[in-house]
Amino acid sequence: MWIGKKKQHIEQHIGAKNSLSARLETAKVNIKTQNNIITLYMAFGNEKIFGRGDVVSVLPITARPATDLIKKMQALGLLESVHGLGKGKYRFVVKES
Repeated sequence: MWIGKKKQHIEQHIGAKNSLSARLETAKVNIKTQNNIITLYMAFGNEKIFGRGDVVSVLPITARPATDLIKKMQALGLLESVHGLGKGKYRFVVKES
């Protein structure tokens, strides 16, 4: 029973990742930014809430580029702000295709 649920979760995660890749290509986001966004998605998925410090810990970038990347992801509709956990907390809103 648990294995079936885990498999379904993994399949949904892969479907969402593929949907994310397609959306990034359509938006004409450069390859480096695409790779950074996909790396973040693989680290956080749809469920984990993260902030700028988490982005800096996952990617080899400093705080300012992390802020710029978060703003770009918000503009693309890939993130939603999470309220009630402090300022600057986000979650991916990528749906399975």
